[in-house]
Amino acid sequence: MPRGELPASGHLSSAAQKTKPGQPAEQPASEPPSLTEEVSCRICRDAGYVNPVVDGKVDYSRVVPCDCQRDRLEKQRQAVYLKMCQLPERSSDWTFDKFEVAPGLEGAYGAALQVANETGDVKWLTLLGSWGRGKTHLLVAICRQWLARGKPARYAYVPLLFKELRQSFDEEGEYDRVFDFFCQVPLLALDDLGVEKRTPWVMEQLDTIVDFR
Repeated sequence: MPRGELPASGHLSSAAQKTKPGQPAEQPASEPPSLTEEVSCRICRDAGYVNPVVDGKVDYSRVVPCDCQRDRLEKQRQAVYLKMCQLPERSSDWTFDKFEVAPGLEGAYGAALQVANETGDVKWLTLLGSWGRGKTHLLVAICRQWLARGKPARYAYVPLLFKELRQSFDEEGEYDRVFDFFCQVPLLALDDLGVEKRTPWVMEQLDTIVDFR
């Protein structure tokens, strides 16, 4: 269930082409060190942030992460997204590369790839089949592909989704936060939909989430 993209963090503004040859695209946000000071990054002088150059001029009114911080920030963001996704334990090898496309599963595999890469016309995908055919494997593979592309996703075993919602009643305001997250996360992968106990409350929550998305 894809939704709109969340803005990426740590984006570096690009410098205009008017920057003079030899002039760095950004200027360090800190004061120059003494001649004897040793630094690992000559651009930001280990400050971690720089003043961007816009139209050939240093913009001292704002700072952006230095290139030396880009990899660190990206790894932090990926770690946050992976934790938020809550993939099943022992599912590290549930990827498209490791999926065995048995006869009759070609269509499901192709549709899952479209959702994973946001190509083609498939926006919603329902996988039906007997136990052991690879439905959960494909769901997890889709989530992993979104995470690899730097986009948030959430895997949810449906009975546990409603358990999470019920537990959120114990803290004021937590239910609204959790419920809004399920409505708004860019990709929501619901596993074993239909095995939940279908009380009026459960159906109301499920209908609202699906209709909103």
